[in-house]
Amino acid sequence: MLKVGGRLHRTEQIHGATVSRMKLTKTNNTVIATTSRLEWPCSTGQSYYGRGPIMLSWNYNYGPCGRDLGLDLLDNPALASSDPVIAFKTAIWFWMTPQAPKPSCHDVITGQWQPSAADIAAGRLPGYGLITNIINGGLECSGRNVPQVQDRISFYTRYCGDEIFGVDPGSNLDCDKQRPFNEGSNVFLDAAI
Repeated sequence: MLKVGGRLHRTEQIHGATVSRMKLTKTNNTVIATTSRLEWPCSTGQSYYGRGPIMLSWNYNYGPCGRDLGLDLLDNPALASSDPVIAFKTAIWFWMTPQAPKPSCHDVITGQWQPSAADIAAGRLPGYGLITNIINGGLECSGRNVPQVQDRISFYTRYCGDEIFGVDPGSNLDCDKQRPFNEGSNVFLDAAI
């Protein structure tokens, strides 16, 4: 268990890495995580908040994204917003790259992903709601931040509508009844709330 802000949080597997010790501090409304043992350890003093067009967040996204793009985003996370080419590369990386157990957003929206029995049991079915779950499930699914989620759905359906793209937005637009992929295993998102 981890105590953050007077609350206890489980320390378990986070994308295949076990947290053995973690300290979260909040500076100017920015959560800074430092850890002693993670696959993608935070660099001292760096913050891994949402940057770029898709708002790349958390060290466990900055690390593999930087590895795949040939950049050290753990030591230089600001590159994801200060360099427009890198910013869009991080967004495309996140959109296209599955991060087990999460599928890629691209595979979901193009119909290439099929839910497993565990996904079906968790209410995770194809559609825009699942993309919200992939990107921000720990913060927005299972009844969290409902007004924010509804605003996003409104924007999505407006863009899909006849006046802009003229495509059907499909079904399963909401992640309210979906369990997040990281449920019970992502101390970062729970601790940051």
